[in-house]
This record gives sequence, C-alpha cells and structure tokens, in this order.
Amino acid sequence: MYSLIVWKIDRISPNLKDFIEMYEGLKKYNITFVSKNEQFYTSTTMGEAMLKIILVFAELEGKLAAERALSIMLSRAEKKVMVMAQLYH
Repeated sequence: MYSLIVWKIDRISPNLKDFIEMYEGLKKYNITFVSKNEQFYTSTTMGEAMLKIILVFAELEGKLAAERALSIMLSRAEKKVMVMAQLYH
C-alpha cells in the first residue's frame, strides 16, 4: 500500500477543485493521503469532511491575501508611490 505524505494539508493545492480531483485519483489507486501536522484519518467519512473544510479555508486565505496585495498596490499607484526592492545575486 502506498501513501502520499504532506507536511500540511492546506499547502498541497491552491484550490479545492484541483485537490478533490487529485484526491479522487489517489483513492482510485488505493493510495492513502497522510498529513504530518493534522491528526485525523482521511479514510473515514468524518476525516474526509475535515480535510475538505481545511482546504476551503486555505483557499479563502489565499484569495484574501491576493485581494490585500492588489489593494495595497492600487493604493500605492494612486499615490504615485514607487516601491523599490533590492535585488540580490
């Protein structure tokens, strides 16, 4: 039996739809999904539900971060503030 082991569930996929497709593929080939940090079993109905809930919040977190970044960039553009970053080689 094979397992896919990840460090954190919320970092494996940027959105729920992609994760569900991958997860269904794993189930098709009897590959278990294990997270190092989360302590529940995805082989149970409750565990699978918890997995999906965590992923919904991870997707939300990513979208909110993108909205905040865009808002900051637009605000700086309106104020004609140029942000410079030093490049390291």
